[in-house]
Amino acid sequence: MKRKYVVSLGAAVALAAASLAPAVAATAAPPAAVGSVKVSALEKCPLMIAHRGGIPEPDKLTPENSMAGFERAARIGVWAIETDIWYTKDGQAVIMHDETLDRSTNGSGKVSDYTLAEIEELKLYADPKGDRVLTDYRVPTFEEVLDLAVEFDMTVIAEYKDEDDEGLFDKFYTQIKNSGAKAMVSGFSKPLMVRTHKIAPQQELMWFNTAAVEPNAVPEGAFGGFLNITVTKEAVDKLTAAGIKTNVWYNTLSGGDDPDGAGPILPGNGWNKMSTAGATWISTDYPIAYRKWEFDNASCESRGKSVQKPAYDCVAPPKSLPTKKRKVVLPSACQTQPMAGTDKSVKVKVKGNKSKLYKRVNGDEGKVSLRATGKKGKITVTYHYKSSNFWQNYERVKTYKIK
Repeated sequence: MKRKYVVSLGAAVALAAASLAPAVAATAAPPAAVGSVKVSALEKCPLMIAHRGGIPEPDKLTPENSMAGFERAARIGVWAIETDIWYTKDGQAVIMHDETLDRSTNGSGKVSDYTLAEIEELKLYADPKGDRVLTDYRVPTFEEVLDLAVEFDMTVIAEYKDEDDEGLFDKFYTQIKNSGAKAMVSGFSKPLMVRTHKIAPQQELMWFNTAAVEPNAVPEGAFGGFLNITVTKEAVDKLTAAGIKTNVWYNTLSGGDDPDGAGPILPGNGWNKMSTAGATWISTDYPIAYRKWEFDNASCESRGKSVQKPAYDCVAPPKSLPTKKRKVVLPSACQTQPMAGTDKSVKVKVKGNKSKLYKRVNGDEGKVSLRATGKKGKITVTYHYKSSNFWQNYERVKTYKIK
């Protein structure tokens, strides 16, 4: 029986406000805008891969490799999620990074020592490397993850962990083929890559490695996934010239999984540098922060998935504010034509001097006027729109000097 897992977006919005941004909507590009609202596309950054769905952000209560984490990543609009597959005693594929259950669940022992029914009785820990909190989330099945990928048109980078068991691998690969999901078979094992390419030359592969390599070291038919501290522009250029796309990944030892690469080893190899180096993908533990970086970053080259952010042309702050006279600071269009699919519109707030906002409720509904009553000082007018989809958030600030 297939089960659906829904993230509490309202809770995520409230808890994220103090840090990065709320959890976001189901597709990489928000709906087309209506009325006077325009949508402008950002330049394209390296495609985002959510490593194990992303670590617990923003609420710190969503475990790695959980359906809640995967769905949150899907709603952010990631290109792919990366996950790990082990098999139960009765031959069912489940999602778990480690061979054992001890770190991530309230169970103990190997995954292969349990039946699927027994695994489903276990609960996942959130933040297993810090303050472990037992949640109500359970261990997902591979079937559920593939179904989610189909629903959101999202790629799954699936690492088959028991690389020495060829029989189970055949079962694993057959399940991918029959699911209709977009998937890459991934792993650190060269023999696994070679064997998969031999039996399924059309299957996309991702070979992971912790050291820099020359193109001829990458298994035939595979893309390269390399630790950030080993990646240089020269290495990426060589791989690209050989037709090999590059995925940059991070771990807790190297650090640097942020825009500037603030890691303890060779700092600086963050998202900015990896983007400049020409990486095709960046595999991150912080998908919400990465998505925000995409919007804040103006240096990405035109590649990867397009994302969009609204621009309100109805916001037209007046050039000046005369004293003791009303001036329209927000026309009705901004109040009566919100973003498509929402019931919200641009708001305005004012700070400084002695001033008063007026909102017409009859006739020209929604129009906001401002009257500055003080003789001297500054008035700051802030236009803002808050959405559960943080890329739709809007803020524009205009400061006036009253003489």
